[in-house]
Amino acid sequence: MGLSSSLENLLLPLWISWICAGLAAPELVHEENCTNYELQFERVFSVPGDVAMLKSTLLPPDVFNFTTAPFSITWYSKKTRQEMRNETGQVLVLRETLWFLNTTMDDAGEYLTVLRTPSQCYMQSTKLVVELPVAGECGRPQKVEQHLTEGVADTLTCPLSDYIDKLDSYGISSSVSWYKGCYPILDDSGSHAFRDRTKMMIHRVKTENYGSYTCILTFTLDGVNRSVSETINASVKDDISLVPQVHEPENAIIKATKGMNFTKRCLVFVPGAGMPFVDVVWLVRNKFIRTTQPSERIYISEQRLWTQDDPKGVWLERLLLFSELRREDFYLNYTCRAHSSRRISYGYFTLLPTENCTNYKLQFERVFSIPGDVAMLNSTLLSPDVFNFTTVPFSITWYNKKTGQEMRNETGQVLVLRETLWFLNTTMDDAGEYLTVLRTPSQCYMQSTKLVVELPVAGECGRPQKVEQHLTEGVADTLTCPLSDYIDKLDSYGISSSVSWYKGCDPILDDSGSHAFRDRTKMTIYRVKTENSDSYTCILTFKLDGVNRSVSETIDASVKDGISLVPQIHEPENEIIKATIGMNFTKRCLVFVPGAGMPFVDVVWLVRNKFIRTTQPSERIYISEQRLWTQDDRKGVWLERLLLFSELRGEDFYLNYTCRAHSSRGYPDGYFTLLPTDPNVILPIGLVAVGVTVLFIISVTIYYIFRIDIVLWFRRTFPVLYTNKDLDGRLYDAYVACPNPGAFGFNEEVEKFALQTLPEVLEQACGYKLFIAGRDCLPGQAIMESVDENLQASRRVLLLYTASTFISKRHTSSTSGNNNNITKISEGSEPIESSTNESTSNVDFDGGDKVFLDTRQQLECMAAMSKALLEGSIKVVLVELEEITPAQLALFPESVLHLRKKQGAVCWWKAFRTTQRWRTSWSRREDEEKGGKDSKMSPSLSPSSRFWKEIRYHMPVRGKRVIYPEKTALLHL
Repeated sequence: MGLSSSLENLLLPLWISWICAGLAAPELVHEENCTNYELQFERVFSVPGDVAMLKSTLLPPDVFNFTTAPFSITWYSKKTRQEMRNETGQVLVLRETLWFLNTTMDDAGEYLTVLRTPSQCYMQSTKLVVELPVAGECGRPQKVEQHLTEGVADTLTCPLSDYIDKLDSYGISSSVSWYKGCYPILDDSGSHAFRDRTKMMIHRVKTENYGSYTCILTFTLDGVNRSVSETINASVKDDISLVPQVHEPENAIIKATKGMNFTKRCLVFVPGAGMPFVDVVWLVRNKFIRTTQPSERIYISEQRLWTQDDPKGVWLERLLLFSELRREDFYLNYTCRAHSSRRISYGYFTLLPTENCTNYKLQFERVFSIPGDVAMLNSTLLSPDVFNFTTVPFSITWYNKKTGQEMRNETGQVLVLRETLWFLNTTMDDAGEYLTVLRTPSQCYMQSTKLVVELPVAGECGRPQKVEQHLTEGVADTLTCPLSDYIDKLDSYGISSSVSWYKGCDPILDDSGSHAFRDRTKMTIYRVKTENSDSYTCILTFKLDGVNRSVSETIDASVKDGISLVPQIHEPENEIIKATIGMNFTKRCLVFVPGAGMPFVDVVWLVRNKFIRTTQPSERIYISEQRLWTQDDRKGVWLERLLLFSELRGEDFYLNYTCRAHSSRGYPDGYFTLLPTDPNVILPIGLVAVGVTVLFIISVTIYYIFRIDIVLWFRRTFPVLYTNKDLDGRLYDAYVACPNPGAFGFNEEVEKFALQTLPEVLEQACGYKLFIAGRDCLPGQAIMESVDENLQASRRVLLLYTASTFISKRHTSSTSGNNNNITKISEGSEPIESSTNESTSNVDFDGGDKVFLDTRQQLECMAAMSKALLEGSIKVVLVELEEITPAQLALFPESVLHLRKKQGAVCWWKAFRTTQRWRTSWSRREDEEKGGKDSKMSPSLSPSSRFWKEIRYHMPVRGKRVIYPEKTALLHL
């Protein structure tokens, strides 16, 4: 008893401290403020004695960029609160994976993964369920339901693919054996076939195939043979339900606008008859989106289904909905998964913020690689066909479409060099599509490139993906290493490289007399024999990122009797072709392959480095089927493939269309550049000429009709363009010459027009200053002096006349001698004798009537005509007050006739159309004046009437003066 009490007293403090230490670990985790991803939905089921693998999902890039940020992972038992450490034969911790090598019932429970980075902490729980086998049964108690369809070939899938993939990533081989109930299924059975280590196909399903099947995976881990198993409960049914097909999403990039709502559907088709047991789910960051409540910002709809008869099957649909997109929703993969007994099918989309990029889609050329090799992905966006990259600044960013994350340099793993993405040590996880986004100040372009990573075939040397090349028996022939793109890119970096060749697994030495190496990419076999048919591998070695690297390609070389040389492109001939927009267009690619036999040559068309594949005439741009015919004289084969446009559009021009002949000898090509045809200049020039002519005629016609209005408007609008006439030293704008009282041709209408109408309109309304003889003469001034002086002081002469102004019925005596006439005029009591030139004072005789002029009027007429016709110092404006008949006009002086013919006369009588209307108008004006009533000016006295516009047109321009509006009420006398 004393010993026991002492032992208890010693162990009790140790036990308490152990309990406290155990409790401290999780508390410490909580103090770190870790992001908690809670308990994984997927449980791990096991039985005692089996291996169990717990895998954390914290390591994908959806959580953090584990390729660039350093991190550590620690596993804890939530039951004991102790850190999980390696324990020989029992526990193995391999980063994000926790292995139980010999599971016991005590191992059941939850295990906590804590991932720490320098700035973040993440945690997640995984549950292990350990169950005892059911007594009397073989296999696990926890079974996976799978269905077989009666009467057809159907497949059972072993649910251990996660274990197999993880073991493959460790480089550990494994094998799967199958049991039905407690009995092994042998590989030589004619009713079964095994595929891909995880699938067993039953050639023809029968009712007796119903039962439990167990697949056991065996492998060596931690130096000991291990195993893990899964049991399938297979049911046989009449309905046919095949592997679900995810139609949407299509592993695409979708762009949306922040702050907007967004919906994407998952559309699944399950071929077959009957109602399938398929559950459609949405995931993001490996977490299920479960809520169907619209009150949540991100939720899913209920699963909807409908049947289809042709082809027979069921459509399933489940929507993913965002009531509002936020920044954290972008650059993530949203995965739709269809869970069925056949297989789990899935599709995803990557959500990116809206950026109006021109999408060049997925490159046709895939990049193939194997683990451990270098892989180079090269974008073709840096081409003058896309944009002028020599003058326009740009930036290039690479993204992983699987994770949505930007690709950055990672020592020993990834190297980003502008348009090239290098994987320096390729792994199976690197397989997938990578997006190139090229941005300029004004444009954006994007393109995807696919990397395919395959495991080498067991027991074979070289790559599983081989390039077909042909050798011609009996002649010297050449194999070309398909690594020229790598060599050219390394040369552009200034990095040296070398190529070594292997036949099968054996190196080909340079000193062999049967081979020769040229240009680092070519190996010539001097005389090809049948035994040269084999696989050849060329390995390119170089130093990149400070470490020796290598990349290889394998050629599957076949030997044939026929001789086929390098194809020759005859058309197109690197030419420029012009075509008309809107028309159809056809161009052929014509290739000649010299040699004997049928060549393996494929003729293709490309534009912007993208293949034109469609042969359907329903498409606007398509190609014909390849046609060939043989030729005997210069033996060989002609190949032809047409490029056809049903309608040319603007975007088809200024592009290079390339024809390329793919063969084992090489890839020659030819191209043509499509330009629009030169415009037909004759028709446009003719239309322009006709248009200009018509416009000129219309302009001249309009000017002729509206000349006076146009000139008056221009004078009124731009007075500054005209000289100020006030500075020319003249006092009057116009000298009014009219019959004086007592002279022949004088009447009251003329007097009223000269002394009242003219001043009222031109002086009061229009601002002109007139000299009127009966009004402005100085008393006692000599007539000749008055006429000469006031004509000199005037800028225009308004010569008013009627039909009788220049005609007299009184007899006069006239004698003529030589070229002068002497006319005697008796006006009053004084005879006036004047000698004039014949051209200005000729006196005609008509029936004995004598024609003579009033003395002042004669002087005014003579002086005005002399200054106008001989000197050109003044302009005379003829104002015709009444209509003149041809007979009366014939008696006018020659000078007046000449001036009237040259510049015309302004006709007052036309405003009234007839003499009667003119006289009636004068009578009405007299009555109004006698009545003493003020009234509005008649239309004939308005400055905007046709007559007064003509007078103003002939009057001097009022340069740099205020122009009075045309429609201004006249001041009444």
